[in-house]
Amino acid sequence: MPEDEAEVSATTPKNSTDASPDKRVVKTSAEELKPIFEKYATSDTGCMDVQQLTEVLGEIGLGRAATPRELAEYVKTVASDPMKLTFDETCAVCGLLSTPNLAESGNKYTITARRTYLETGRLATDDAVISFIEALEDHRRGCEREGRYMEARAAAKRISTLKMQEGSRLRREMLLRQEQEMRDAEEAFQLEKREQEGSWKEKVSQYEQELAEAVRRKKQQHAEQLEGFIADMEKKRPAVPKYSRDLLIHRNVEGHLAKQGQYYKATRVKDAADKMEVAEMETTLATFEAEMSLKEGKLRAKQQQELDALIQKGARGRDELEISSVQDLQRRVQRYRNLVAELTNLHKLEVAHLENFLEGKAIAGKCDPILESTFRRKA
Repeated sequence: MPEDEAEVSATTPKNSTDASPDKRVVKTSAEELKPIFEKYATSDTGCMDVQQLTEVLGEIGLGRAATPRELAEYVKTVASDPMKLTFDETCAVCGLLSTPNLAESGNKYTITARRTYLETGRLATDDAVISFIEALEDHRRGCEREGRYMEARAAAKRISTLKMQEGSRLRREMLLRQEQEMRDAEEAFQLEKREQEGSWKEKVSQYEQELAEAVRRKKQQHAEQLEGFIADMEKKRPAVPKYSRDLLIHRNVEGHLAKQGQYYKATRVKDAADKMEVAEMETTLATFEAEMSLKEGKLRAKQQQELDALIQKGARGRDELEISSVQDLQRRVQRYRNLVAELTNLHKLEVAHLENFLEGKAIAGKCDPILESTFRRKA
């Protein structure tokens, strides 16, 4: 691969020099890295002292991408001289230090929301590392042709180590991304579940308030209705008895005796008639009270039936809300399970595809030998 086409993945903070260097992934081309490398390289050898690597990494935002021990391991892997680094070796170290960021994927996840890295034509392999491996391959073949077999053996060993590290990095990145996808799906489900529970609680609370208000209005209506009924009945309360035939006869006899001047007999008849009238008045009032009580009882029973029907209707409505809430949650749980199952199957396919790619059995971004058309994710 030409040197000016190689790219080094570098991680830089968004806006602050104090921010963690793994917040944002950018691409630093070899052309951009070249002048930085030349600042530290000696003119006679074109190489840079290994101790100056940390300064170079700091300028491209990779200063905290690895511990000193990890950095030493990377240098040991790619460097032919433990004390110096060529430009290609520096690019390879930068590539090995670069890892994609998974922290900003967000909470919401859709299985077709983004393009899979399997459609990019390369399984996220670092161009600088691949370029360096190709250079080592050329060097190994040259050593074989010239009979420098020990150098060829050393180059082959370094190539094998680089390929293993690159494969491990790809596996690690895939595992981290898949774990993040599962966490995103779980977080999205839990958030949706909490929102759903809050929404249903609000609906039930509002429904109960409306039911309580309806019951209050119904009771007020019944009280006004009963008050009007009692007022109407009081207007109909009898002031005189319903005269019987005997009482009317006594009053006629009383009148005739008085006209005839038989006042003593008239007085006796009058006393008897008065007693009869009092008794008949009591009977009339008792009959009225009984009739009024019966009608009032019927009215109260009717009102209670109406109130009970309203309360029962409200209870049925509350039960229907709770059933709808449970069914809604069950649907959401099932959708989440389907998503997890789909993700699990997709992750298995991705792992198989990656292993085939690393073993040289498949070309990155192609479906062969995996023929499942749904394996690709669409943007």
